[in-house]
Amino acid sequence: MDIIDKINIMTIDEMGMNDIPSEFMNDPLYRKVLTAKSAAAQKKAMETLKAIRGPGALNALKFAMNPKSNRKKNVDESTDKIKQVADLIKSSGKDLMSMRTPLESIFKKKDVDFVLSPMAHFRIKEGGKTLIIVNKKYADDAEEIVGQYAIGYEGKI
Repeated sequence: MDIIDKINIMTIDEMGMNDIPSEFMNDPLYRKVLTAKSAAAQKKAMETLKAIRGPGALNALKFAMNPKSNRKKNVDESTDKIKQVADLIKSSGKDLMSMRTPLESIFKKKDVDFVLSPMAHFRIKEGGKTLIIVNKKYADDAEEIVGQYAIGYEGKI
């Protein structure tokens, strides 16, 4: 069975124009696959794409177009980490400076850092992002607020 037969790629009509990553819509080969009006036309466009770019191009397109792809999974995992930290803060009842040990039970010890400047806060490296825990009076837009603490990702809090 060919890779083309295994891939079911949603078209623009099924997904909506705003949900399609621009790198695919700006490329004529990918655009031909996405704008196909029939299954046969889409299969022919996928064969052309595979012949020119290789089977990896089809896998990239499948990954990007699948609404249950890892992009959603990564968002869910980030939300889960914030929820874990929020639950930890609720259950521990400790002040900010005493949170290092409980935080190290969730994250790697080397990724948890307590910083005093410009204000006291935790910086936690997690999945290529930096999670911040700070007093809520210093946070503009926190993902989660627990008691007097705000939790969110750097750049958003």
